[in-house]
Amino acid sequence: MNLEEIEELIFTIETKHKETLESYSEWSLLRNRLYMDLFGTLNNKKALNKYNEIINKSFFKNLFHGFFNWFRSYETLVFTNNQYRKFLEGIYFDRVVDAFIVGEEKNKTLFISLTDTSFYPLNKIHSKYLVSQTFLDIFGFVFARLPSNNSKDYSKLQSILLQYDIGFNVESEIRQFLGYYRFYKFFFRLLKPKRIFVATYYSATRNYMVKAANDLGIEIIECQHGFIGDAHPSYNSEIMLDVSFIPKELWVFSEFDKKALKNRGVYKQSQIKIKGDYFLDHLRIEGRKKNEFLESYTKKYNYVVGISLQVPLEKKMIPFFIRAARLNSDIGYIFIPRAWNKEYSDIKCPKNILFLNGMNFYEAIFWCTHHSTVFSTTAIEAHYLGIPNILVDIEGFATKYLGTFFPKDSIINEEDSLIDLIKR
Repeated sequence: MNLEEIEELIFTIETKHKETLESYSEWSLLRNRLYMDLFGTLNNKKALNKYNEIINKSFFKNLFHGFFNWFRSYETLVFTNNQYRKFLEGIYFDRVVDAFIVGEEKNKTLFISLTDTSFYPLNKIHSKYLVSQTFLDIFGFVFARLPSNNSKDYSKLQSILLQYDIGFNVESEIRQFLGYYRFYKFFFRLLKPKRIFVATYYSATRNYMVKAANDLGIEIIECQHGFIGDAHPSYNSEIMLDVSFIPKELWVFSEFDKKALKNRGVYKQSQIKIKGDYFLDHLRIEGRKKNEFLESYTKKYNYVVGISLQVPLEKKMIPFFIRAARLNSDIGYIFIPRAWNKEYSDIKCPKNILFLNGMNFYEAIFWCTHHSTVFSTTAIEAHYLGIPNILVDIEGFATKYLGTFFPKDSIINEEDSLIDLIKR
């Protein structure tokens, strides 16, 4: 099952079982968990689950990161992820939320962060106070193991999923949800925040605290972390959902992102606020930074294409660009992975292909004459930064997700077409 099939499956289930699903408020939670569960199988990996975000090789080191920051009073909480931090003017800046925490509010704000690696040193980040969310999730895990008096019958929901050969345990997910939900209600009553920001409200460990905050009347805002679009199941639905599982507002980069949710968005248009993108604005002004390694590589070629890889599509993207690279040696290609995979070192490539390790899209893109991907958010970012895009329409995803934003002639299917556009 590919990404498009997963998305269509969820929308099909909602369309065919509208009345039943709308009678269960919990479907607003389960649909996100189902999406993440199925999405996790795309690369033949074990389905994504909440523990993958918590337990990793840096578990004990992360657990007590910023520990003494817990012992202060705060008015604002920010639930985010270490992956959103980008190097900016000598420090690591949370590109999703940091721009909104200004002035005296910095002294009253606690960033509660996930990471699947190690945190950056506290003296190297823009946010003044930060702790590990792992600490909270351990308590949530304990609460989820306590007895629950929930006697609601979910057999109809389970039956619907079984019709589509989905072995998803509804009761287990609800039991897990109730435990984390009870813990976060307790935690919010203890800290008494006035406002909460969240990046990616639908992730495994976030749905629970969104519901808890809403039920306690705490203002909760989601800040856009990446491309949303009109097909993402966590932002679009065919039925009416329980709004208590969704933040009160969504702050987005642009009018384009707001319009994408006009037809079937889980947020009403009045809930979506356009806030811009401070990080990209800064990069555009700053421009290319000195980098001897990239300078040495790029000066060999008349054209250089920066390629933002997308994990679910890598097995088709990488061979496509290898074939293209063999057609013309005047063009250099830089693969920019989201995270380094040691298997990249084993791939046999022509000399005009470089797998970038230890640098990200924002460091590399200004050294490129073109940018290419399938439907990554980086396509919109590259466009904003003045780098022309060429989108590869693998499985029709470029057309489906970005076809309304980019000209049709910038979306291609063949290697020859890629080279023609580069040299145009």
